[in-house]
Amino acid sequence: MKVPDTPPAAQENLPPKEPAPERPERAITAVSAPALTGMDVAVTFLGLIGGQFLIFGAAAIFMTFLMADGSLDFRRGISLSPSIAVNAGAFLIQALLMTAPVYFFVLRRRGLPFAAIGFKPFSRRWLFIVPLVAAVILVISEFASSLAGYPLEAPRIQALAPRGFSWSGLLVMVVVGAVLAPFAEEVFFRGVFHTWLRHRWGPVVAVIVSSLVFGLFHVQPFWIVFAAFIGVVLALLYEFSGSLWPAIGLHVINNTISIVGLYLQIA
Repeated sequence: MKVPDTPPAAQENLPPKEPAPERPERAITAVSAPALTGMDVAVTFLGLIGGQFLIFGAAAIFMTFLMADGSLDFRRGISLSPSIAVNAGAFLIQALLMTAPVYFFVLRRRGLPFAAIGFKPFSRRWLFIVPLVAAVILVISEFASSLAGYPLEAPRIQALAPRGFSWSGLLVMVVVGAVLAPFAEEVFFRGVFHTWLRHRWGPVVAVIVSSLVFGLFHVQPFWIVFAAFIGVVLALLYEFSGSLWPAIGLHVINNTISIVGLYLQIA
């Protein structure tokens, strides 16, 4: 049976139809951060180098005033022995020179989020992968040092334990050398330098170049090679995880094992 159409007059008396509810849009979880520029990289490197020159310049000026005042006389000899306080202060200053330009002259100046330098969420599986990678690196480092006949601990004793074993020295060096320094280096080399290289020339060039520069940063020939190898591993962690945190975690574990092992050998 055919239902008769509603007369036009009756249609006018009908209540207006409510619009269909809009479907909620899918939440955006990934942060789309603007790419870093060459200027950002230049600012970070100039901040590190310029900061070091300012510190050395201030020290030179201070010593000049002491010499003019007669408080310092090089003819009578001068002895500068390393200590935990001096070395830890140097590590801390270097960490600040690596991170402060990134925050003030890159992120804050351009209004970029921390995700722009790799601080993003990561999968939980990396919590298991990172310790396994650290164990493999430990085995490789021991094998490399025995093969080369050059103990990895030797060049670090003066920097990390200049006065021998002490619990206070161990605690200070773990905080400064195993936590703050790795964090700053990852922000500097992977978060800024590697990220810029990847956006400009791709991941392969980014891994190779950032690792080589990271190795050269460690100055001593044996440590240049070993640090470059570690740099490749850290860069690959950054690439495959999509986050800077796994690389920071591996760097912290590696430095902690190195410092604690060094102090245990001295003890």
